[in-house]
Amino acid sequence: MARKASSLLARATHITVALTLGGTVALQLTGTTGAADRVHPFHAVAESKRSLSFYMTHPCEFITKAEVASTLHQPMGAGQASPNSYGGSCSYQTTGTVATANVDFGFDPGTAASVHADIKGKTMSEPSVGHGAYCVTNGSAIVTFVANVGQANGEGYNLNLAVDTCAHGAALAKLGFNRLS
Repeated sequence: MARKASSLLARATHITVALTLGGTVALQLTGTTGAADRVHPFHAVAESKRSLSFYMTHPCEFITKAEVASTLHQPMGAGQASPNSYGGSCSYQTTGTVATANVDFGFDPGTAASVHADIKGKTMSEPSVGHGAYCVTNGSAIVTFVANVGQANGEGYNLNLAVDTCAHGAALAKLGFNRLS
């Protein structure tokens, strides 16, 4: 078997390896081979960035199932998307034993500051996230995490995320923001 693999490598000229998370290519490596004893270096290819308009119609690609499961340390079911060119939302529910390990998020018209008065509870600024982010706790098992997400359809939108802790909200928001163009 090793001889056969070596023979295949000797003939290969270009190799691409892609790691996908939640249907999105998270890491792609490319490289070339010349002879079985010589492999040229692999190069990482950055994930492509997309616009807010794209994520409003593909909301479960903004924060993926794998990212939610990894952040909350709970297995998650498939995201339930409600795409909308003037909003869009996604909901993940745990397939594990912790009932509070659910995540719901959506893109709502208005800035993070403009929706602040509508959310009751103790507010904590989240400067590590940027985007005017803040988290609101009200004594329940779910917190509300809000941040400015950008412009689409000629108006500003905010990310409104319901999750179990402010730290999880911040981590998930950062993952989504890394995808925006």
